[in-house]
Amino acid sequence: VEFQDLEKVAARADAAGLLSNPVPPDQQAPYSFQMIATADPNLALAGMRIELERRLVQLARSRGHEDVPRSIGQLLDYLNLRELINGRERSVLSDLVPLLNSAVHGAKVDAGAVDWALDIGPRILGALDQRAASSEIRYKGIVPGE
Repeated sequence: VEFQDLEKVAARADAAGLLSNPVPPDQQAPYSFQMIATADPNLALAGMRIELERRLVQLARSRGHEDVPRSIGQLLDYLNLRELINGRERSVLSDLVPLLNSAVHGAKVDAGAVDWALDIGPRILGALDQRAASSEIRYKGIVPGE
């Protein structure tokens, strides 16, 4: 897994609106993949993939979709068909998943890829968290501040 491949995905994710603003390090709640990054880069990218899938399931459930596909590829298509993510977002995430999956299967992970995951990963996850929270508010008819 090479840094330049992930950087291409990051540029497309930014253009698609899939990156939240960076959270200052002192305000970040650590993800499990961040805590293991220096000890095991493959496990760090595998952890990011797990966190990504959780956020996608959470996004579907925030709109009342409880029975979602188990495969991440099918899940991305499911979310896109229901307009919970758009085609550009689905494409970016579909390109990211195989890179993360290759780390799961033991591919060599360069240091730049780990740094990328520590920087960009939380921003993608944060953007999906924000989307799920706003979807849940709209879906359940909750008005903030009431």
